Amino acid sequence: HFFVFPLLVVLLLCTCWWLCCRASFCAMDDIVVHSDDEVDQEEELEDLEADQGMRLKQLFKKGKLRRNLAVHLRPPQQSAMRKIPIRARCLTSLAVTTDDTAVWLGDLNGQLYRFDLKAEKLQTLKPEHASPVLCVACNEEATLVATGHKDKSIRLWDSRSLKYVDNLPSNWGHRDAVLGLSFRKAPGNELLSCSADRSLKVWSVDDMAYVRSLYGHYSNVLAVDCLAQPRAASASEDKIPRLFKFEEDSTLAFGQQGAVVESVAMLDELHFVTASVDGTLTVYNRNKKNPLAVRKGAHGHQLPAGGLAV
Repeated sequence: HFFVFPLLVVLLLCTCWWLCCRASFCAMDDIVVHSDDEVDQEEELEDLEADQGMRLKQLFKKGKLRRNLAVHLRPPQQSAMRKIPIRARCLTSLAVTTDDTAVWLGDLNGQLYRFDLKAEKLQTLKPEHASPVLCVACNEEATLVATGHKDKSIRLWDSRSLKYVDNLPSNWGHRDAVLGLSFRKAPGNELLSCSADRSLKVWSVDDMAYVRSLYGHYSNVLAVDCLAQPRAASASEDKIPRLFKFEEDSTLAFGQQGAVVESVAMLDELHFVTASVDGTLTVYNRNKKNPLAVRKGAHGHQLPAGGLAV
């Protein structure tokens, strides 16, 4: 018994020491594993953000990028509305720059106006050879403004210097008044125009060159709109909305409406909306000829809808 008791004490001390060492090693292993997990999570988040960025770029190239601007629409408050006094014969068209800094307006006297939304300052551009301005469009970079005129011409203006640049070539131009313009929302400054000669034309503004003509309507083409992809939606007095693929030179006609379709706006590469002179708004899917939704008297009364912008 004299030798057994010390042996038990020594054995107990060794057991305690072994248990303490094991606990410390396990704690260190937990710390290392925990830190590795944090590093892995950070790397996963970075990879996820990079993948999302690449996906957004791919969607933009394909023309499928969408922005949810509002869930519900509400009328602006009276205090937020402003009146712009302009001494003009009759304003015919307007366009807002993509950066929301300025509004461009045209009138029947052939004059072009620029209203600075921040400084609330109005500037007037008076061309030498005035012809009524029937439509206005701004490019995606807000550096160029195009105006369509009653004399069949399309004129370009530098939005920074407020100076006239040039006319698009007239030898391949429209044979009647230019009624609608729309810049393609993609690099290259391609411009689409529509006219009372029942045609649409595609222009390369950078090269100041005519590209091609598009046909299909049976009456005056009143409006045209396009996004990033080489597609354009058009509205006409023949009451038939159309979708053009201008690189393939093809067109798709949708169901005839009950009144003249005077304006059109593309919501995304798959959907577009039209407005008729009887106040009807109609939403289309490019894969279906029948409308997805029809809202008669969308503004509360059976009056012309005027124009559309998205």
